[in-house]
Amino acid sequence: MSLVDELFKYPSDSPVGTFSYDDNLPGLPLPSLDKTLSNYYNSLIPLATKSELESAKTIIDDFKNGIGKKLDAMLQKRASKEKNWLHEYWDKYAYLSNRYPLLPFCNMFGHSSLTDLYQPSMDIALKLTVVDVYYLIDFWRLLRSERLRTVQSTNPSSIYSSAQFRRLFNTVRIPGVEFDSLISYFKTEKEGPCPSHIIIMRGGRIFKVNVNINGKPIKASQLEQVIVDIKTMCKEKSEQEIGCMTCDERTSWAKNRQHLQSLSQKNKNILQFIEESIFIICLDPYAPQDTTETCQLTLCNNYSTRWADKSFSVMYFENGYIGGVCDHTAFDGVISGFVSYYVYSKIQENGLDWYQTEREDKIEPTELIFDLDEKISKEIIRLQVNLKQNQSSVTIISEAFTGFGKNHLKALKVHPDAFIQMALQLTYYKLHGKVCATYETATTRNYYNGRTETVRSCTEEALKWVTTMCNPKENVSYLFTINN
Repeated sequence: MSLVDELFKYPSDSPVGTFSYDDNLPGLPLPSLDKTLSNYYNSLIPLATKSELESAKTIIDDFKNGIGKKLDAMLQKRASKEKNWLHEYWDKYAYLSNRYPLLPFCNMFGHSSLTDLYQPSMDIALKLTVVDVYYLIDFWRLLRSERLRTVQSTNPSSIYSSAQFRRLFNTVRIPGVEFDSLISYFKTEKEGPCPSHIIIMRGGRIFKVNVNINGKPIKASQLEQVIVDIKTMCKEKSEQEIGCMTCDERTSWAKNRQHLQSLSQKNKNILQFIEESIFIICLDPYAPQDTTETCQLTLCNNYSTRWADKSFSVMYFENGYIGGVCDHTAFDGVISGFVSYYVYSKIQENGLDWYQTEREDKIEPTELIFDLDEKISKEIIRLQVNLKQNQSSVTIISEAFTGFGKNHLKALKVHPDAFIQMALQLTYYKLHGKVCATYETATTRNYYNGRTETVRSCTEEALKWVTTMCNPKENVSYLFTINN
């Protein structure tokens, strides 16, 4: 195996696989009510006035001796039966109950780091698209065969849950009138067959492409041929543009989706094809000039060529820039970051010119065309106008700080995360004259079905450090040793 394969893959004869450890991970601990309330009060100290803190104490005591006791008993009972007492609540109330449009307000997004390896240009755009898609499919196959190495913390004995990887591909968030639902069609090879097609969107048109041909993975040359063919076919824009409906407010999309299904069995089948697909490729006809414009176009443009419900979608632009959008319900950013790192590593190792352009074994994409009625057509026209307001409400700036990195900070015996958190507080204090409540994500993936927890990095000590930093009478060396 190559160095990259050694890093990411188990050997084919490995006795363990990607998901081997998941069921044996410890259950998520339930913190005591006293500890929770103490943490809450301490998080208020640097932010609240003395009178506000007194009021908070009263509220906390009333809660602790009243409804809090009952709620804590209910949680303890749940935790005694559920290995992860939070998992279902987190999905439902942090994500699935939200009624806002997923794009641009809820989905995760970003740009590809392949700009570190290649200067985007029209000359390499096609090969970059082909190779990127090829390695994404390769990653899906690693999960299917359970050969992706289980992620560990810096402590080798601490294994992280791989459960979120099950929702990376073949997963969709189905809109509901009150609550959405998350459905994953992914299965490992041992568990049985799994949908093996991708969806390619261009100019509002939708195509289904099988990536497992007669039991063999699709070739890079076949991918290239399919992408070229679809671009040629899509010189004329679709009049359907159903994709924009997925970017509507969730209850409205739920009702429109139900109506769309009621029109014909064909529509039901098409929705099924899209929703169970591995992932979605969006071939965008724009040529962004930098990563800022790439992010803006990825999140806030061309909604006729988006399917916001899908867990994983990638936007390929005409000049080689790449963006991505993910549904946050299905997984956290570390998961999409991990697959991006895999693709990056494979391209860094092998380059773009390892496959030959061929025209053998041609694959014909299947265009998916809905049956529409006047109601759906009017809704599409409405959304084409109304969604522009949502798109214009978000401004994105993508900046890369290159002055120094974590190795420099470690050499100075400063923890990189502590440095960033204090830099945020110091900057906010200089701008507004006060510190601010801060949510920093921590991981609980070392527990069964674990995802994230919250670090409240704005503490009494942080406030003291920031105010000392802004005091011109203080000695510089003292400023950087105050926490010691």
